[in-house]
Amino acid sequence: MLAEPFERATPSCRRMRATEPVPGARGGSHTAFAVAQALAWLARQRRDIQEQLDWARQIPELMDHLLVRQDK
Repeated sequence: MLAEPFERATPSCRRMRATEPVPGARGGSHTAFAVAQALAWLARQRRDIQEQLDWARQIPELMDHLLVRQDK
């Protein structure tokens, strides 16, 4: 949750306040699967179904940035 909802800052610099853990996630994500599950949970929290799909479709690309692929 945003610490200051009306804070004037770029999205990557906005302060956040911890509220609830992501269901099913351990404290900290220690595996790629845990990160992917957290991203999927975030996608499902969007109110609009099209936005949920758009967010979910971005997960593979986001994961590619986190993983070192042997085939590249």
